[in-house]
Amino acid sequence: MRPTDDAARVDAQVSAVAANSRTAKRDFLAVVERFRTVSYRLDVDADLTGGKRFRATGAHDPKTRRFTRTVQTDGRTTNVVIAGKEIYVRTGSEQWIHADKVADSLSTLDVDDPSGLAAFGKALNWIDPAGPHAFKGAFDPMAERILPVGAPGLIAIGMGGGSFTATTDDAGNLTSVVVTLETTTGTSTMTSRFSAFGKPAKVTVPKNAAEGTLL
Repeated sequence: MRPTDDAARVDAQVSAVAANSRTAKRDFLAVVERFRTVSYRLDVDADLTGGKRFRATGAHDPKTRRFTRTVQTDGRTTNVVIAGKEIYVRTGSEQWIHADKVADSLSTLDVDDPSGLAAFGKALNWIDPAGPHAFKGAFDPMAERILPVGAPGLIAIGMGGGSFTATTDDAGNLTSVVVTLETTTGTSTMTSRFSAFGKPAKVTVPKNAAEGTLL
């Protein structure tokens, strides 16, 4: 085989890989976009370094713009409810706080993207298909409001790249995202699962909440 034939074959292989990556990114972003219109439930379990854990459950109905989330970390439970542009927060058994002001530079809450999936899609470094209903890739963990996927509440500082795998069901819904972060103190694994697509998501707005500021 002539050198020119070898070069042509390599070029064809490189082009095929690039095309697969473009298709995977297009398909993944299309899956993420569904979260803007379809209700769902979320379940997040993150093993952090230092023996810490982050656990979150909740539901989101984008059509009614309502979202609820319960987070357990460091022995503390935090409840969050979003109704439209309004944010309500309660720590433990304390009174609900209606956040009349949110410091955007500090808050991990985005009322337009409470799951952080849209932000995650923008933070992709690369993505490839990993099977008929699977993806694998890498992302920038320093991007704001993305971790853990589904329940952003952590801020990565001074980390390198992060990798992930994701799966979908036959209907094209994103069912899981598993993120792996290598840090100077160990490896963190964050598993996010999504279910109950299109089913009613019961979100109750707290009554008699005190006015306050969420930082």
